[in-house]
Amino acid sequence: MTRTLVRWMQAAREAAPALWGEAARARMSVVRWFAGVFADHDILLTPTAPCDPPAASGPLPTKVADSPLPAAGLAAFTMPVNFAWLPAATVRAGFSQSGLPVGLQIVAPRGADDPRPPGSARVRNSLPLAPPLAERRVTRHRRQGPASIRTFRRRPNAR
Repeated sequence: MTRTLVRWMQAAREAAPALWGEAARARMSVVRWFAGVFADHDILLTPTAPCDPPAASGPLPTKVADSPLPAAGLAAFTMPVNFAWLPAATVRAGFSQSGLPVGLQIVAPRGADDPRPPGSARVRNSLPLAPPLAERRVTRHRRQGPASIRTFRRRPNAR
């Protein structure tokens, strides 16, 4: 365990029930937003990170161009997806102007049996700088959430 994880665990133990309720409401708001997106779309494509990675010695960036980064920082695109328990894959999509690899995040709706988003290999294989991904078998599983969390599925006529 890292010191950061230990601090987070301690903070969670000390959090008031009202804070947990606020976090649950915020999470449901994110889940509903994504459900609205997937009502009309099969997949969502985003950058994996909002900017090039910083040097290993730091510091972490606080803005991209003239725009401040949100609190999630470099995880601004991946954190909400994880927060909403959505299946996602990141593939290499090319290189930035500074020559660093750029990732493309492929996100699918909640409730998919296959943890890989549908079409992720097709999207990955269509990128000019990326060698084709080998198709592989994936053990199917369902992530179980609290009973109050509703699984949203795409309407049958949305395709």
